[in-house]
Amino acid sequence: ELNARLSAMDVKEYQLISFANPEIYALPLEKRIEIFSDSLFDDYRYAVKDYTDPDKQPLGEEASETLATISMALGYPYEIFERLEYVEMPYLTIIMPDGEEREVTEETYDDIIYSEDYTDEFKAEATRLFFLRAKPYLSTLTKLLEGNAKEAYADALLNHYDSTKASAMDAYDVDPAVYDLLIEAAHEGLSDCQRYLNVHAKGLGLSVQHSYDMGSYVSDYNPGKVDYEDAVAEVIEALSVLGEDYIDTFNSIITSGHVDVYPTDTKTSGAFETQRSYEYLPFVLFNYNGLSTDISTIAHEMGHAVYDAYATANQPKQYRSPTTFTQEVASTTNELLYYSYKMENAKDDEEKLYYLENVLSMFRATFFSQMRFAEFEDYFYKIIEEGGALDGETLSDKYMELTELYNGDALESLPEIRYGWAEIPHFYY
Repeated sequence: ELNARLSAMDVKEYQLISFANPEIYALPLEKRIEIFSDSLFDDYRYAVKDYTDPDKQPLGEEASETLATISMALGYPYEIFERLEYVEMPYLTIIMPDGEEREVTEETYDDIIYSEDYTDEFKAEATRLFFLRAKPYLSTLTKLLEGNAKEAYADALLNHYDSTKASAMDAYDVDPAVYDLLIEAAHEGLSDCQRYLNVHAKGLGLSVQHSYDMGSYVSDYNPGKVDYEDAVAEVIEALSVLGEDYIDTFNSIITSGHVDVYPTDTKTSGAFETQRSYEYLPFVLFNYNGLSTDISTIAHEMGHAVYDAYATANQPKQYRSPTTFTQEVASTTNELLYYSYKMENAKDDEEKLYYLENVLSMFRATFFSQMRFAEFEDYFYKIIEEGGALDGETLSDKYMELTELYNGDALESLPEIRYGWAEIPHFYY
């Protein structure tokens, strides 16, 4: 209720200030350049650069006010997805070897595939159940994705962009060619990525390797599950190379009460960080389960959090919100520092190999998986932009096609993995 009232206040504010941009852009370009060259704008030079861009086409006052008004009715596809995904969609269940029936949540699935206690057949069954959860809801999820994509495309057109990609890139001041460059780099690197997968299969002695086998290590070292407090201490030690001030800021956030640590029944999956207000420390969400990858996640999300805290402390208000494009540098750096620390302090080659495997897996997930997702996202946005409609099974076919392209012959995918796209929240943002 409080959040709805705050949102209504935002809409009212947007309505009241909708006259400003059109009036500024109505001035001749020469006049705008003269005005914004004043030393008054020295600290705003980047923030106001669009006003002196001869190619910028602003919305008119009526269109600006209309868009501000209808903003209260936008964003529901994602909100509905959240409620469906995290509250209402039931998890499928599996009978554990001891006879216990358990829901195949993300935490249960990780427990199974990262454990040496279960057979390949059992891991395969858990994988099927994990990805089949979305299938009965495929039509609804597809429509939510379509609704979100149409909202984004409509917004792009209203703001004089020819595609959602151009709009999205411009929001971060990134040339759309960067997207093409990254996809090209991913395709050029696929042979090396698949060579890594083949080496992994050889190390495990597998003739056929599946996605769930990636939870198994060639190394004989196994740290077991690590308590959260010990995990935080490990991360702090690993990041101490960044200096006392960094660690002091890290500690102020991690002990602030702004960190939600453990998974619950209706909690968002994965992990994220957000700066809700510049007056408060950042908020962080984990789903800590004690695995090595969960410790790396602490380093990752706290990289975001400290970066936000530093931006708030050191930047003027107009520049206090780092974009995703730079945010991921801070977080990935922290993960690499954590794994480097663990390798440097390994007691023997088996322990060092264990953490090296984690680094390679992280690189595959951080770069190649994200590029695969980016290609999939570009695919369904182009369908919308060409006047088409999304279809759940067609999307699943495309998702499987890209999965097989990126994995090659090094990794065999179970048929159910084709529905993996349906529960990736970033597609619905």
